[in-house]
Amino acid sequence: MILKYKETELDESSLSTDFQNVLERIQQQLLENHFDNPNINWLPCHAIDLHQDGALTSHVDSVRFSGNVVAGLSLLSPSIMRLKRDNESEQPESSKYVDLYLPPRSLYVLQGTSRYQYTHELLESDSRFGGLTVERGHRLSVIVRDAKQEDSS
Repeated sequence: MILKYKETELDESSLSTDFQNVLERIQQQLLENHFDNPNINWLPCHAIDLHQDGALTSHVDSVRFSGNVVAGLSLLSPSIMRLKRDNESEQPESSKYVDLYLPPRSLYVLQGTSRYQYTHELLESDSRFGGLTVERGHRLSVIVRDAKQEDSS
């Protein structure tokens, strides 16, 4: 569940040339590092504008339409993303979660185990990452996903 947010699908033709280039670079990096097949169909990018007091609670992105990769470009504010085993009660305490520090202009990629077997969420402001207190403010993220491949069998 997401609270205190706005979400929109990006009309890439209306974006600035610079931002279109950023999205193309992200897609190229994903193709080179996360796919065996160069013929990927991309879903339209969308942006999530999360209020400083907003929340992004624990979830796995829908597998109904999107494919194997969910990538997010984090903008404006640092945050901490927590990945937790979806079946955490069956896991030893030490492997129940991992925290990722997402400074502005960072890109995270969820694929394979992290995409399907872990939920992800954003921690509240003033959460700790190592010795750092992260004060999450107004956050914008741009999400890039591949389309679900049709089963050809």
